[in-house]
Amino acid sequence: MCYHCLDQLKVDAEFLLEQQHIFIIREPARAILSHFAIYPQMPLQSIGHQALYEIFCRVTRLTGKIPYVINADELALRPEYTVRRLCDYLQLEFLTQSMSWEPSCPSQWLPWRSWHHEAEGSTRITSLHTTDFDEAQLRAHPRLVEYYEVHRPYYERMNQFAHQG
Repeated sequence: MCYHCLDQLKVDAEFLLEQQHIFIIREPARAILSHFAIYPQMPLQSIGHQALYEIFCRVTRLTGKIPYVINADELALRPEYTVRRLCDYLQLEFLTQSMSWEPSCPSQWLPWRSWHHEAEGSTRITSLHTTDFDEAQLRAHPRLVEYYEVHRPYYERMNQFAHQG
């Protein structure tokens, strides 16, 4: 969601330098289709891969090191392994109990509740899709194909740095 505050983030070096940066990326076709299902009139930038990549590059330049990247498919397929690796990277204790929770709707989600329906009812990280993807859904809408072609290269650039087992 960094496209909402991209300009502010890019110029606030002090803020960026104070943070530990973890980037989570999602295959653009899946992101585009799930976004489209809720908000069909979405603008190109709302897919967010370009903005995320711009911040990734800014952080890399500022810190002199490549930020930690998690591929959402890897997280969904192997949540405990992925979170354990992240905890190791951050030098944090892995807490097994953090891998499950009671279903709820946090108050900050209320304005966006329709976007978080599945997450609200979840009790753990799961993979809701197969690794195969049917491109026909995307190809049925030429505008979505254009969105995919714009955002896919940014995803690919960041995915080469993803911490996958």
